[in-house]
Amino acid sequence: LTGEEVAIKVIKNKRSFLQQAEIEIKLLREMAVFQMNDQTAAEVGANYIGEFLR
Repeated sequence: LTGEEVAIKVIKNKRSFLQQAEIEIKLLREMAVFQMNDQTAAEVGANYIGEFLR
């Protein structure tokens, strides 16, 4: 009701699906940190990929 965008993911009750969901949540949280630093969308992706590959 606040107008804020959110994502919801429903996963199957299997260990492999849980592990993948945990990875995706970690990625989303780290991307949010870049966005909070007032960077453009292109910079966010480029910076994240750079950090991910290190």
